[in-house]
Parts: sequence; structure tokens; C-alpha cells
Amino acid sequence: MSRDENHSVPEDHTLSSAVRALILGFFAIVLAVVSVSFAIHHMREGFESEYRKQFNLQLKALATNAMLVIDGDEIEADPVAAGMKYPAIINLMLPSPSENSFSQIDYGIFACYGQGTLAILHISDDQNLVYIETAINKWNNSNPEPYEIETKEKNSLLIPILNSQGVIVGLFEITGSHSSLRQYGDVLEGKLLLAVIVSALLGLLLFSVQYFVPKVLTLLRKREVNEE
Repeated sequence: MSRDENHSVPEDHTLSSAVRALILGFFAIVLAVVSVSFAIHHMREGFESEYRKQFNLQLKALATNAMLVIDGDEIEADPVAAGMKYPAIINLMLPSPSENSFSQIDYGIFACYGQGTLAILHISDDQNLVYIETAINKWNNSNPEPYEIETKEKNSLLIPILNSQGVIVGLFEITGSHSSLRQYGDVLEGKLLLAVIVSALLGLLLFSVQYFVPKVLTLLRKREVNEE
């Protein structure tokens, strides 16, 4: 075996070791990014789930207080006057709106005629309410109970209003939307994941400079010496 062949064996071994180390480092970083991404998403889903749960409890408390105020006999006797009276009271129960809030609460009061035909007495925001798209028999039936609708972006309560004889004479809906929470979560999760990826790439680059590049330079110097 010649002198050049003797030197090429350790040189090739050193180079292949450096390449293997770089590849292993890359896969380790990819695994770390995936793990951190999963952890971030899991924490976010847990937070949003708890937020929706507490928000739903708040809506139910507001609905309970509102129904203590609303009188079905008054709505039946004079719906116009009731449509002016109750919003002034219910508005005082609602939390003050804030630019930093992730949720919005809207409500509607309706008089009910015939087979469930509704007349609007007051609505705060028609776009967020769900009474139009909800089947009448969900809340107007022989066993009138509050009907609850829950999605990832909304919580709604539709509560039949009864007169003193137990007849349904109206409907109260309160809906809380929290779509901005989902949007904020998407943005925040994206920023955190981007920060993790950038940090991982910088770590890989630093590893390459400290470990891989010096070995390559050493091999090049050895080859120059051998050629001389």
C-alpha cells in the first residue's frame, strides 16, 4: 500500500464521521421541532378548551339573571314596551366590551306567535345570533327547556319565555362568539413554531461551523501536504 493510500483511509473516515454527525444532528433537530410543535399545539388546545368552558358558564349565569328579569306576561300584553324595557336592564348585566377581549356577547329578545313565528323585540347583533338557523322545535315543544349550541367559535343558549300559564310567548337568545381567540391562537402558535425552527437552524449552523468545517479544512491541509 502506497503512502497516499495510507493517508486516504483516515481522511475518508474522518470526513464520513463528520457527515454522519451532521446528519444525526439534523434529524435530532427535526425531532425536537416536531416535539415542541406538538407540545405547543397541545397546550393551546387545552387553554382554548378551558376558556370555552368558563365562557359557557358565564353565558349561563347571564342567561339565568336575564330570565329572572324577563316577564312573559309583560311580553304577551305589550311586546313593544317589553322590547324597550328589558334591553336597558340586560345591557347593564353584560361585561363591558374591551379591545383586548377574545369574546363578544350578543343577545336577542323575541315575541312568539302561533306555531313559533318570532317577532323581534330587540337584537344586539343579528349576524352572531343563531335563532334563524335553529329549528323551532328545538326550543318550542311540549317540554320547554333551554337549548344549547356549542361550537369551536360560538356558545349559544336559546331559552323559551313562558307566561304565568306556562305557555311559550317568547324567546331569549344569548350567544357568545370567541372566534378571535382561535385567530389569536393561530398567530401565536405560528410565531412560536417559527421561533423554534429558526433557533434549531441556527443551532445546526453553529454545530456545522464548530464541528464539520474544521475537519474539512484539516483534511484539505493534509491533502496539500501529501501533494507536496
